[in-house]
Amino acid sequence: MQSASSRQRPAWITSPPGYTSNFGRLGGRRKVVLPFLLPSRLLTPSHPLLSCGAEGGPMSAIRVLPDDLVNKIAAGEVVERPSSVVKELVENALDAGAGRITVAVRDGGRSSIVVEDDGVGISAGDLPLAIQRHATSKLSTVGDLAAIATLGFRGEALPSIASVSRFTLTSRTKGAPEGRRVRVEGGRIQPAEPAGLFEGTRVEVEDLFFNVPARRKFLRSPATELTHVITLMEHYALARPDCAFVLESDGRNLLNLAPSPDRTERFFELFPELPREDFTELEGEGPVAGVSGLAGKPARNLGTARYQFTLVNGRFIRDRLLQHAIAQAYENTHPKGRYPVVLLCLAVPFSKVDVNVHPAKREVRFVEGQAVHNIVAAAIRRAIAPGPPSAPRAARVSEPFSPYGGPPLSAPSVFGTHAAGGLFAPPLNMPTSAPFQPAAPSPLRALCQWRHSFILCDSPEGLAIVDQHVAHERIRFEQFRRFLDAPGPRQAFLVPHRFTLPRQVAHRAEELAALLCAQGFEAEAGGEESVLVRSAPAFLSQSETDRLLSEFFESAAEVLKTPRDRWREVLIMRSCRGSVMLNDPLTPEKAQYLLDTLYALGAPLTCPHGRPIVFTLKESELLAKFDRK
Repeated sequence: MQSASSRQRPAWITSPPGYTSNFGRLGGRRKVVLPFLLPSRLLTPSHPLLSCGAEGGPMSAIRVLPDDLVNKIAAGEVVERPSSVVKELVENALDAGAGRITVAVRDGGRSSIVVEDDGVGISAGDLPLAIQRHATSKLSTVGDLAAIATLGFRGEALPSIASVSRFTLTSRTKGAPEGRRVRVEGGRIQPAEPAGLFEGTRVEVEDLFFNVPARRKFLRSPATELTHVITLMEHYALARPDCAFVLESDGRNLLNLAPSPDRTERFFELFPELPREDFTELEGEGPVAGVSGLAGKPARNLGTARYQFTLVNGRFIRDRLLQHAIAQAYENTHPKGRYPVVLLCLAVPFSKVDVNVHPAKREVRFVEGQAVHNIVAAAIRRAIAPGPPSAPRAARVSEPFSPYGGPPLSAPSVFGTHAAGGLFAPPLNMPTSAPFQPAAPSPLRALCQWRHSFILCDSPEGLAIVDQHVAHERIRFEQFRRFLDAPGPRQAFLVPHRFTLPRQVAHRAEELAALLCAQGFEAEAGGEESVLVRSAPAFLSQSETDRLLSEFFESAAEVLKTPRDRWREVLIMRSCRGSVMLNDPLTPEKAQYLLDTLYALGAPLTCPHGRPIVFTLKESELLAKFDRK
């Protein structure tokens, strides 16, 4: 009688010696688990899996792999596609002190890649060594690995590239009477020969992966591969604005950049479609890192992260810690699925960053990662804030309104004459009994309210239109967020509020009380099925407090899921629901207070959902509409 395994297994499948099949049931259905099965037609008598000794181990001996095979294995990590070749060769040129680098590709780099530079060159004696594995001029001791200051350092690139292409290296040092050339085809090195060449180095890579068909078939179309090369050249042009870069494809000039005075000029030279006025200079300094670059205004967001550039000591990288810092700094400033435009340049002591953590050197590891993260996030927040990040101060609502600073208006106000009481809560970290004080004036001066929904303002740039709902929403969101970061005063209840918990969360009263405390309330478990709330943040009105607590306990099961994510959702919900809405009339004083508070917060000029708060019709545009200059 046949066993279950032989009945279920197709005839063309067999198991290697020492392997058995396991059977089990899942959901009432029979499931066959075969840990290691191979088609029998692939298992020849000489196959290693069938050449087992008495103990079941392979009989073949351990051997040292030949150099050409080692180089091909290394090429699998270093050379992924034509842009990988360009990357390694451009880095070598920059390390050699090149002031001009020319890259020419054909067929997207699949057929030919030529990189020329005017660096120091390679001497005739060192030329054969340059294509030996782990031969480099950039490291000499183990201690050098602790403070790598060059882009390349492993000595793997040239031999790896040469092992999977038809490779030619020509170089001439300064003052040498002639250059020298060495050719490599599929890892086979030809004798060096004299060659005519300018002072510098020329590397030719033809027929990439010609001897590794499995790798070549995974290359994309020439257009796609060329896109990767162009993107790479943009990155290095940003990293080294002092160097000239030229990129040619199939005889067409795609990039021709002369040296630039700084990265800002190089950035707008590369991307002229991005308006300068939409960017702010990044500045930040700390004990572990210095920050420079450009931060796009939150309104300048795109559907792709292509325009996010991160450089560490002139090295372009994709580091998750830095990407998280950027995302955190821009949090709640643009819609989901949109990305800010950022040029982030970090200067970190070489001993404080490890660049030897990724085969392609795309990632780094910081010795003090959290400190670097905080410096970056703080620098970006300062750059995108419209004013100083000081706490807002409320204005006296009883003061007469005058947009020009003169006597009070005697004519009927162009604002609504009534507004709901308690529209604007007292500012953060101020007791509710404190008197209102004039806020630091914003650059916007309220002129009138249009249709009880938008505030028209005089601004230094022209006529500004403010969406009153999203402006107040941002103010309230910042108040909630800052209270969570640094809790301010609370307003105690005369009698503690007791909330009975739903049955499914009644046993988690202590968790809910702790979560409320983390959100600015004072709460404690009042038995197994209730929570006592003794105080609330002082900037909340009584009606807001009652409504928020009721909603909190009604959705207690969801609140307990992921506290940090839930807090953000709760903050957005709170700031939206308690804000002044469209079609709400405002008094002149409250309209101006809204503007002053918005700018005093130093918050981005977008709501937590990413919608813009202010639209400005520039003076030049306005005059042009009336045919005036």
